[in-house]
Amino acid sequence: MTPLALAPIATAAQSIQDWVVTRRRFLHQHPELSFEEEKTAAYVQRELKWLGYTRIHPNLNGNHSLCAELLGRDSTRCIALRADMDALPIQEETEGPFKSQVPGVSHMCGHDAHTAMLLGAARLLKEREADLPCNVRLFFQGAEETSPGGALDFIETGFLDGVESIYGIHVHPWTDTGTFNLTEGRALAGVETFSLRVFGKGGHAAYPHTTCDPVVAAAQIITALQQIISRTQNPFEPAVISITKIHAGDAHNVIPEKVDLGGTIRSFRMDIHNHYAKLIMRIAQGVAEGFGCTVEYSTPGGYPPLINDPEACDRMRSVATELFPGGILEARPTMASEDFAHYTSRIPGAFGFLGVAEPADSERYGLHHPRFRLDEDALWRGTALLATLALEGR
Repeated sequence: MTPLALAPIATAAQSIQDWVVTRRRFLHQHPELSFEEEKTAAYVQRELKWLGYTRIHPNLNGNHSLCAELLGRDSTRCIALRADMDALPIQEETEGPFKSQVPGVSHMCGHDAHTAMLLGAARLLKEREADLPCNVRLFFQGAEETSPGGALDFIETGFLDGVESIYGIHVHPWTDTGTFNLTEGRALAGVETFSLRVFGKGGHAAYPHTTCDPVVAAAQIITALQQIISRTQNPFEPAVISITKIHAGDAHNVIPEKVDLGGTIRSFRMDIHNHYAKLIMRIAQGVAEGFGCTVEYSTPGGYPPLINDPEACDRMRSVATELFPGGILEARPTMASEDFAHYTSRIPGAFGFLGVAEPADSERYGLHHPRFRLDEDALWRGTALLATLALEGR
């Protein structure tokens, strides 16, 4: 047994901080989009083999997710730790020696840090394999950002079977390094994406009276949909409908044949999702018909609400209390979404948020912003938190 294996987890995590940061920076330089994480997964697999892992299961469900396993003293029990690996289609606008080397793709949601922290935890746990009270599965997951989500890779291949509880963390650029954010119960909203295609009759822009203009119809549909929540939703039950995408035409002097719209429905109840999906279609059809147009509606998919299990939250909070001198913050539920919810809709789990803002930094860019950045000094605490949850085997 090495000296590292004999050290307290917090001390050991601090001692490998530079190792974790190096891996985070490599991943940051080489981002890959959802369902395209081939090189990322290969890198993670090489690192795990270097650490001595022999039970590695790559290419789950035909995608790039992979699971690594350690066997504990009680092989009838198992817990899982999860990190996501995919990047976003965003051009990074920060500067530095480890800036993304892929044009138009970057880790502006911190998944590079999540993967690096789980690799750090993998190193600490491998050093202490003989002390593990139960089996541990490490989920290195692809495609969190894109529905249907990479969590299904583990569910559909059976790697969630037999897992008693699952834990994950996400970087949080709005709270200081040294703090941890946790919400019991409702944590993140469910999300359903939708697409609308408005069909009209195109023509010359000089003669709009000879057309059925789908652009005007689409504009009215957008306005009508933005009134749904304010006029039909109980204000004590949060819900959001957002139109986030519109495309129409390619020329200044042509009224196009069609307009494409896209957006999301977010709430904490699936019956609300289903209700609004039907209502959006009904309103869109009615408005379009008034302009002589027609509409097609489709829902590519989404994620359920993320509900943190109270007992799993208690365990995560107990461990975090020892690691975060800035305190454990009781975070409010948010309308953001995460495919970690696919796990917690099936088994108990907890998902918390690691503060990664430098305390002196007054300019804090949020997740998915091209100037998003994080304080790497926070990473050892995330590494220690994940490893300790596994070592406690609860």
